[in-house]
Amino acid sequence: MTLGIGALEIGASRTLVVRVDGTNMATIYDDRLLEVFATPQMIAFMELSASSLLEDYMEEGQASVGAGVDIRHTSATPEGMDVTITATVTGIDRRRVDFAVEARDACGQVGSGVHTRFIVDREAFMKKTMEKTKEKTQDLMMEQKV
Repeated sequence: MTLGIGALEIGASRTLVVRVDGTNMATIYDDRLLEVFATPQMIAFMELSASSLLEDYMEEGQASVGAGVDIRHTSATPEGMDVTITATVTGIDRRRVDFAVEARDACGQVGSGVHTRFIVDREAFMKKTMEKTKEKTQDLMMEQKV
């Protein structure tokens, strides 16, 4: 497999706009939490922004997987407000792509950090992942025989 992101350059970016609503507020995890944009949702949209940018550069049969996040959620965003999320390529090393990620609402920055993704061969990655299930099933069968 060759890496299909040869045309990708440092500085390339992708921006998504998300409306804070009942599908992405902290209350989806626990109704005792506050009705604001949830940190896990902000991080998920940061990853989505980065992965959707990479899709434009990958070859058929490739996918990207998240490998790391270091994010700060610094300000709450209430229901009804839009959050603009941007992922910008800051580094490329063979299959590894690093991003600066930022989230902003109408009042300013609400989150920022770094995110790393790796380009993988979709079929090989899933085969290796599914082998974990096979190995675990075999381990359980062996334990039951003892």
